[in-house]
Amino acid sequence: MKKMASLITALTIAAGLVGGAAAEDTNEAREFLQGGDISALYYVISNGGVYKDADGTPLFDNTDDIEAKVQNTVNYLASRGMDFARIRLTNNPGEPGELMSDGASRYHLPAGFEDEDDCLKLAKYAHAAGMKIQFTFNLSDYWSNNHQQYIPVDWQEKIKGRSYDESIAILTKCVADHVTDIMTKLTDEGVYPEYISLGNEISGGILYPYGYSYDTSADDATDSRPEGKKNWNAIASFINAGYDAAKAVSPDTKVIIHLEDMTGTYAANPDDRKGGAFWWFTDFKNAGGKWDVTGISYYPAWSAATIDNCVSFADALQTEYGKPVVVMESGYEWAPTRKDGYNGQLHEDNPVYKGVYDSTPEGQKGFLTELLTKFKASDSIIGSLYWDPMYIHVEDENRKNMTGWAHYYDEKGSDTADVNVVENTTLFDFDGKALPAFEAYEENAAGNAILYIYAGYDANGVLTAVQRCSNPDEFDHASMSGLRVKVIRWTGAEFLPPENLGVTVSGDTAM
Repeated sequence: MKKMASLITALTIAAGLVGGAAAEDTNEAREFLQGGDISALYYVISNGGVYKDADGTPLFDNTDDIEAKVQNTVNYLASRGMDFARIRLTNNPGEPGELMSDGASRYHLPAGFEDEDDCLKLAKYAHAAGMKIQFTFNLSDYWSNNHQQYIPVDWQEKIKGRSYDESIAILTKCVADHVTDIMTKLTDEGVYPEYISLGNEISGGILYPYGYSYDTSADDATDSRPEGKKNWNAIASFINAGYDAAKAVSPDTKVIIHLEDMTGTYAANPDDRKGGAFWWFTDFKNAGGKWDVTGISYYPAWSAATIDNCVSFADALQTEYGKPVVVMESGYEWAPTRKDGYNGQLHEDNPVYKGVYDSTPEGQKGFLTELLTKFKASDSIIGSLYWDPMYIHVEDENRKNMTGWAHYYDEKGSDTADVNVVENTTLFDFDGKALPAFEAYEENAAGNAILYIYAGYDANGVLTAVQRCSNPDEFDHASMSGLRVKVIRWTGAEFLPPENLGVTVSGDTAM
């Protein structure tokens, strides 16, 4: 990469000497990353899930071991235009989470998946496939979001019987130690995550009830959100501990703070800088909180906001805080219901895209094509991650669901998968076949950091002219008449010789 950057700089200078004005330095172009969450791969494949390409051919053989199956699937994502992988680490999967409707039993995430072992291997495979890594420290044993941020059970034991202030100090150390441990293990494998995030959709705070962003009264308290007072100093203490720990191991890693979807709030009042995400980041900043990248979610089914609204929101956040934006989550239905005929997670009637992008494979592709194109063209958004591309429908021979959004213990004590609420928003259909949505990633990646460099040399071998084009059709033959032309295609990572470009170099011209 450094060699290519030097070449571009040299060609830019040469172009300035020949043409009288230096061309734009392409090496300064902003990188845009696109991909999705791959955390569920081991879970889905271990339960019998088979991913297939667009023609229906399995991505792996049934006789392959689990590691080969996972690696082949990650490689396929990379081959279809994805260069960004989100991996979410759950502290202790299998521990009790939120209450079920009976008010006594609790859901849990299946033990042995999305844990340290899973996530370290996924990061290694994604890195080997040439993808950039977004590693999420969930800081919980269960799903975490604005409504619930359960403290990991082993951390609960450490603060048992301690005072409020002592508990905050202990939890701060827990975060630092946890991030240091995992980052060290990642870098020991040669994986330096380009991005990490601390918590998931932490609009309400983190590690409840100590890190609340707003008061929760006794009347408003629930099992997942106990009574407590807002404490921005505690939020900053927890986040800064993880921030500093990550930087100590991998100084170039960027830290994302990820909030839930507030695009609709912004769209309703775009001049308000005291509400929504602006309230959150301003209070966090005033408490001394540190972050490098602002993370947001965007689901039009929930926010009733357009892609243009999301871009404007991201632009406003960057203007206000001086930090680029990654859209950490977005999704769209490719079928109106789950396979069982019931509604999935994103079933809300969405007025902004109703009749524009139907809940069909082509509708999903259309939505993603617009989203990726506009995100990439924005001044603020540097990455987009889909949720959840991989959490496909799997059933056994009795048509019993095998991949659920959470698990529970049935009346016989069996660990049972609940329904899969995202199986109709994945990027593979109910049979595991890749959907047309991948074409949106391929088409958007086609112009992603790709540059055709035409270098014109005179009879003495002196560089006298240069052109840089996004595709060969833009090449101006006349401007290099009489020169020997060399053609380089730069993808940001590799050189490809002219014969691999569909461009013929013949004599003094490039055809």
